[in-house]
Amino acid sequence: MRSSLAPLALGLVVALAPLARAQEKEKLPPPVEEALEGLDRGGSQHQQGPAPKEASPAHQPWLTRAEVAPRLVALLRKSSKDHATHAAALKILGEWLEAGYDVTVPLESLADVAAVDSDAGCRASAVVALRTELRSGATLSPELDAKVQLVLAARIETLFGEIEKLAVAHDIGALGGKLAELDEFMRLYERPNVEANAKKLAAWDKRLEEWKEIRLAIQLQVWIGEGNELLRLMVKSKQAERFTETLAAFKQIDQLVARMRREEREEYHRNATAILTRATGLRDETLRLQRIKTLDLVVSAIVLDGGTAGINRAIVHLGGVARIYAENDTLLDGAGKLVEGLKVVKVVEGSVKFKLEDTEFIRELRLP
Repeated sequence: MRSSLAPLALGLVVALAPLARAQEKEKLPPPVEEALEGLDRGGSQHQQGPAPKEASPAHQPWLTRAEVAPRLVALLRKSSKDHATHAAALKILGEWLEAGYDVTVPLESLADVAAVDSDAGCRASAVVALRTELRSGATLSPELDAKVQLVLAARIETLFGEIEKLAVAHDIGALGGKLAELDEFMRLYERPNVEANAKKLAAWDKRLEEWKEIRLAIQLQVWIGEGNELLRLMVKSKQAERFTETLAAFKQIDQLVARMRREEREEYHRNATAILTRATGLRDETLRLQRIKTLDLVVSAIVLDGGTAGINRAIVHLGGVARIYAENDTLLDGAGKLVEGLKVVKVVEGSVKFKLEDTEFIRELRLP
């Protein structure tokens, strides 16, 4: 059995993020802690970075990432058949890459591990890291590209097998993630003007046609979920008077609805209309609240009529001009023009209720 990550370890380099982030504390999985403890006891001629502390990770489980990263590199460099520990260490470094650390792994080593390593966990970890590196648009030699294509093709076939099982089980939740992963790997596999790749992609596309209805159903649920999440954001931000955030969420919903309407399916259009209708109502209410907040509207006096007529009045300042208004009167601006949609609804002791179009609001009596 070949060493799990020996080729990978020969070129693995970890460059730490800025010091402030490097000082964050990190809790390692117990198997990795134990492996590092053994490494500390036995030492390693390949170890890079600062020397280990006197206490091992097993006795100091909370270490800074700056302390842990070089130890993980040394662990991967150490020849071992402990596939689980190697896979876990690679997974940790991959997560740090996603979090902002610069973890550089030679593509040749990743492709080798992903293609021929005897352990499925190590192969899977290497494929994930390989995908991350390919996303950056790395330039590959013809020899390396051929090896990478074999790895990608193998992963695509594996995903098809996993998707078939999930489809039989009607596991819609898991299918969404697997189909998205499949789409990404197929995009990475594309090579312009390469006939062999084009034939394989055409064959895979044909297989995907079998799941067209499932894919459409999953995509609809994903978009409905995204729309509902944005609607909740609009409601919360409106209530908190973060109106800029509310209007930004509406723009995202508008773009989402446009994507949904490009699908030639009635259920897509129906749900798109429902989401947009709700979002438009929230946007219009937000715009009214935004306008209300900027109104220079002050109540300086209130007169309650206790007689049979019961006409209550208030002195209201708008645009710097004070005027007397009764209930149901439409307000005038500073120039004496009617403010469309703005009227007095109710005058009571201590406050006046106004209405701007469909939105009611209250101004308290401002005492001198």
